[in-house]
Amino acid sequence: MCAPISPAARAWLDPLTWSGNGLAWTLPAALALVALLLAWLMVKNRSKASAMMPDAARLDSDAPIAIVTVAADGRILEASVQLSLWTGLDGASLRGRALDTLFVEPPAGDGPAMLRGIRGVRPVYVVSDPAPVAEEAHGHRLLWLIDRQAGIESAATHRLEDAFSEFAEGVLLLDAEGRIVATNAAHDRLTGFAPGSRLGGSLQDTRRLPDGRSLSTAVWPQVERSGRWRGELSSRRADGSSYREHMTIRRLEDGRLLAVFSAWETQQLVSMPDVREGDDPLTGLAGRATFERHAAGAIVAADAGRRMLAVLFIGLDAFRAINEGYGRAVGDEVLARLAARLRQALSAGSVAARVGGDEFAVLIEGLDALEQVRPLAQRLLATVAEPLWIEAGELSMSASIGVAGYPLDGADIATLMAHAEAAMAQAKREERNAVRFHAPVAGAAARRQRVLATELRRALRRDEFQLVYQPSVDLRHGRIGAAEALLRWRHPERGEVLPGEFIPQAERTGLIREIDAWVLERACRQLRAWIDAGLPALRMAVNVSARSLAHPQFLAGLRENLTAHRVPAGRLLLEITEGAILRLGEDVRRTLHTLHELGVGVAIDDFGTGYSSLSYLKLPAIVGVKVDRSFVAGLPDSASDAAIVEAILALAARLGLYTIAEGIEHEAQHAFLLRAGCAEGQGYLYARAVSPDAFERWLRRPGEAPFRLHRVSPGR
Repeated sequence: MCAPISPAARAWLDPLTWSGNGLAWTLPAALALVALLLAWLMVKNRSKASAMMPDAARLDSDAPIAIVTVAADGRILEASVQLSLWTGLDGASLRGRALDTLFVEPPAGDGPAMLRGIRGVRPVYVVSDPAPVAEEAHGHRLLWLIDRQAGIESAATHRLEDAFSEFAEGVLLLDAEGRIVATNAAHDRLTGFAPGSRLGGSLQDTRRLPDGRSLSTAVWPQVERSGRWRGELSSRRADGSSYREHMTIRRLEDGRLLAVFSAWETQQLVSMPDVREGDDPLTGLAGRATFERHAAGAIVAADAGRRMLAVLFIGLDAFRAINEGYGRAVGDEVLARLAARLRQALSAGSVAARVGGDEFAVLIEGLDALEQVRPLAQRLLATVAEPLWIEAGELSMSASIGVAGYPLDGADIATLMAHAEAAMAQAKREERNAVRFHAPVAGAAARRQRVLATELRRALRRDEFQLVYQPSVDLRHGRIGAAEALLRWRHPERGEVLPGEFIPQAERTGLIREIDAWVLERACRQLRAWIDAGLPALRMAVNVSARSLAHPQFLAGLRENLTAHRVPAGRLLLEITEGAILRLGEDVRRTLHTLHELGVGVAIDDFGTGYSSLSYLKLPAIVGVKVDRSFVAGLPDSASDAAIVEAILALAARLGLYTIAEGIEHEAQHAFLLRAGCAEGQGYLYARAVSPDAFERWLRRPGEAPFRLHRVSPGR
């Protein structure tokens, strides 16, 4: 005997609302009368009802409606063929079965309910039609089950078409079997196919992997496993010509597929064979090193042809918010798609590169005047500003561009890059979504900078630099915990030149990378010498610039130094400013993860100045923070400085990070920091930076050090 219908199912099935005054109608009266008449005819005579159902069964098998006659106890009396197609049960099997047993869960209310469908076929969610149906003494009722998904697919397709109609990227919407059901205008423009001509076709009709393999060998299996795929494809236009495209395929919640692509010309790829070779796997663009090699050759060609060239430095505005708001995977996808747009917007003779986490550079050759690049720069801004579609919805972007030209703004690519980057930074500060040309420093200041740049290069060749070492002191026990390597320039004519004078110029000209490499090698060599001498173990702290960290050869050089000088990775501490983290953007995560794998620790220098996201403190390579001297200077009298320092130290303690305060000059500052839980300190209260020999004497004979235990631990 069939189970009686559940109360919840009855509420879902019942399309009537009874009240003391009669029926409450929910559809137009005409539809109600038709339904009433049909129901009356069916319950009036069982044989007549049976005779009617074959007519219902002759409904198109693709129709999204099943008509079911249900007895008062919930048993199925008759059902159209569509219900059999949905459930896999023939008419005989359906008759006499309790309707609610066809559902995964008994229906509740008037919401959709999921039928127990055929394995491998998409699940069917149905709603009962709200049209009122008559009920006689027998309690039989007529029910329309409507496929909710089929009812909305057409409207959804139109909505998607509207959403993507203005996109610069080509967009294809595919059904669950991979058949194309919609394309946007950009698809038709990029491929040359007439609107609608590709509907019903397959992606692999016109596309292959770059090595010639079918999409079925790699693309569709990955989509099946992970719901997405991203990569390059070799594609064919309507006229038979070939091109490359970067495509992203995602599976939507309803099982359909969304494919978004950007195309670029095959001949453009051929003209840049070494630029793309293994540099930036995410975007397919050149990396900084390849870009600068190519630009160096272009400068020689410009001299020979008496022409100009330009470097455009492109920085995305507020890109960090995308990474933090949507996650790294979305950020990577945005970068890849923007890179494809840049390629598409450039002519075949141009070279594009990714030179930082969210920064790109473009090299334009063969110019007669620098102003010729302004229309291109404006076009690139417009290209970036075109909306991007991600899973969470439409995304708007903008960029700032700085321009520097050869030979007006620099005699080498490092100087041109520095000046273009500075102009980009100016655009960000003043306006955003803007173009700025490098404005040369006027008069005597410009001459001083040129002379200083020349002398810096000479200093590297003549070994005029040297390292001094300042101790980081354990505040509680008075021991030296670390030596910070600090750079000094002994100028043959001017004597000692302070870092504050020459480091900014080194940053502007790009020489900072060579200087950083020199410092790292000398510091590792000195640490090895102290280890071989059997001196007490300590850390060696080395400052590293953002430009060095962003360079693809930095990690290789670090490994080489660790190996050549047999330095334990755990004894080396790299100090990175918060500004460097901001400059690196998302690339800093990859670099820090690699440093952690090597066993090298990182301390955030000048912490508390407010530039970086605190999320970086969670990365495993970060082992410590240095409290900025600007906060230490006001201790202990400044209530605001005291509150900030206590908050930094408390945060670091909760995260298990080591803490170092810099710029300690007075006993009262030391006492406050010790009570607040700071581990180490640096400053003139303990010692200035000294030569390697003097530092070694302190390590051998701690009693000769200028700091004593009674000074370092007051009030113990």
